[in-house]
Amino acid sequence: MKNKLIVDRNQAKEIRNKDICQIVVNMRIRDGANNQNRATKKFLNQVFWVAEPLCSIKCGQEKFYGHFSCDPIPEGWSRYTLDRSGSRVNFGEHRFLVECTEVKEFSYSAGKLFSVLLTLKKVNGGAL
Repeated sequence: MKNKLIVDRNQAKEIRNKDICQIVVNMRIRDGANNQNRATKKFLNQVFWVAEPLCSIKCGQEKFYGHFSCDPIPEGWSRYTLDRSGSRVNFGEHRFLVECTEVKEFSYSAGKLFSVLLTLKKVNGGAL
């Protein structure tokens, strides 16, 4: 089974709409380890599945539970639940397979995290 790559709504939109895109992810800093080497080992040439985060919307009493959070909300509707966390997105929901072709570490870090720029390419057309 492929690893899951957790993304937010804007990243999901980039992945869905482009064959090759770049996104930024955060990794935890590990004392005594080289950040670039860890990021490269974890992501480079690996294939991941990425699901579009879902939210719930409503219009009056009518509710819809499977709206993709990276799509605009239809006129007259409103979001009534927060986006579902990427870590709880099921494998069976609308998803894409991507391969990481490049990894660049940012010098930016905050607290115990550092940022990594990933170049992702859809695998076999991308959609499953």
